[in-house]
Amino acid sequence: MLVIITALSATASDRSPVLFTMSSTSIVDEYINRSREVPTVVTVEPSNPWESRRIWFGEDEVGREEYLDMIDLVWGMYLEDLNYSTYLLDEYIAKNISGREAMTATVSLFVFTSQTVEMLAQIQPPSDLANYHNVTIQAVLNLEGYLWNMGRFYETNRRVYAMQAHDSFNKSMSFYDKGMEIRRAIA
Repeated sequence: MLVIITALSATASDRSPVLFTMSSTSIVDEYINRSREVPTVVTVEPSNPWESRRIWFGEDEVGREEYLDMIDLVWGMYLEDLNYSTYLLDEYIAKNISGREAMTATVSLFVFTSQTVEMLAQIQPPSDLANYHNVTIQAVLNLEGYLWNMGRFYETNRRVYAMQAHDSFNKSMSFYDKGMEIRRAIA
């Protein structure tokens, strides 16, 4: 499976964006080797990285259409991460991959989901979309919890982590359903 991820990284001191692309199945190794800083945004092929910087790191309220476009990207990444994590679980259960392989792949999803959470926390949504924003954050936060617990499960094979992951997954899906309901009402 070929994975292409583009991340916008910023230093703590100047917030100057650095764009890099990873095309590899061993995302975690590539991520660590290429980035000595923690990326603060993960996105898919932005057409203009400087525009992305303005949107992602802007201190002003984001415009309604820009905001909805960003959140649509977040939901798209959310579904891709959820689908890939389900694929990993299926492959692990079928014994097609080891616990270590499943853990490594899950950790990469966890890292990028964590960065999405950080990015969402920095966005000031339009005031009429504050509830939608909060629901989106809760869905992604619970996805992050699910991925963390699944990674721990693959590492230790302890069922307590699988049960915690199950709870986080259910909560995340509940917030996803609420988010999609709100989004349909907005459109």
